[in-house]
Amino acid sequence: MNRKHVLGAAAGAIAATVDVIAIAAVDGGLGLVGLQAALFWLVAGWLVVLADTGLGAISHALIVTHALAAPWVLAEVGAGRPDHVVPMLVMNTVFAFGFAFAHSRARR
Repeated sequence: MNRKHVLGAAAGAIAATVDVIAIAAVDGGLGLVGLQAALFWLVAGWLVVLADTGLGAISHALIVTHALAAPWVLAEVGAGRPDHVVPMLVMNTVFAFGFAFAHSRARR
């Protein structure tokens, strides 16, 4: 594995860990949602770091992260939980900044 793969996997693992801890703290358990969240962030972090859109690191990470997470955000609205949308958007943005950092390091 090259540097990009390692940085992408690390960024995704950090995001996955933070999200799983947040889910466990708020919902009192993990179940299938925790597994889905962990897998999503592992892959999303890896993909955001590996992909190259030609944009700056921050713009790239924000656009790709929010695009990848959009179906999950929309599913929350469809499931009657619109109160989850703002925290999810904030979390996606915070994770995107972490992915941008890893993406900029991987391009060096």
